[in-house]
Amino acid sequence: FLNRFSMSKIKVLVLPSDRTGVGKFRSVDPHVHLQKIYGEEFHVDIDYEPKINDENYWKNYQIVHFHRVIGQNYQESPNIIKKLNSLGIVTICDLDDYWMPGKEHPAHELIKSNNLSFHIKNNLEAASYVTTTTKLFADEIYKINKNVVVLPNAIDVDESQFNGKTEPSDRVRFGWLGGSSHLHDLMILKDTVGTMVDLKDKFQMVLCGFDTRGTVTEI
Repeated sequence: FLNRFSMSKIKVLVLPSDRTGVGKFRSVDPHVHLQKIYGEEFHVDIDYEPKINDENYWKNYQIVHFHRVIGQNYQESPNIIKKLNSLGIVTICDLDDYWMPGKEHPAHELIKSNNLSFHIKNNLEAASYVTTTTKLFADEIYKINKNVVVLPNAIDVDESQFNGKTEPSDRVRFGWLGGSSHLHDLMILKDTVGTMVDLKDKFQMVLCGFDTRGTVTEI
């Protein structure tokens, strides 16, 4: 869709969902690199507190990229997206997680009681484009919005947090990383590890992650 714009810089407004986690890896980091690599073509602004009701604010941009919802009001978000579309602004909704998580997910009851899955799907339908993590999820989103593009999760391997000292070992290491909302997913490995008891001197299982916002911070 870039051929719709003039040769001047394309101004992109990024609305992260938070300052860590998803906000960092799905919103901030990709756009920081976009401007770093293609700075002659793009200018990126990142705003955690957008001026929702200021039309002149939105008119400064040709593209608005948001994660799941614009603002805090899920019911109003689709109308905002449609308004931006009517102004000729390309709206891109990023979604990295299914809109109705299973009962094991800590947010299941909150999402169900507030009918958030319905509103998230409305956002997907209203957006010009959708970015997501995998082809499997893209195939599901395609049923709602056919303009879906896969942008796989990735990390910047040059960041200090990914360059800690690794102790040498002759064992084969298996690593698992996830937040506290993925505790149920971790149970999938429970029986698998048990079947490898005869190889316990040949491998090491390393569990990482968990977050301080959830109800479980360590196991």
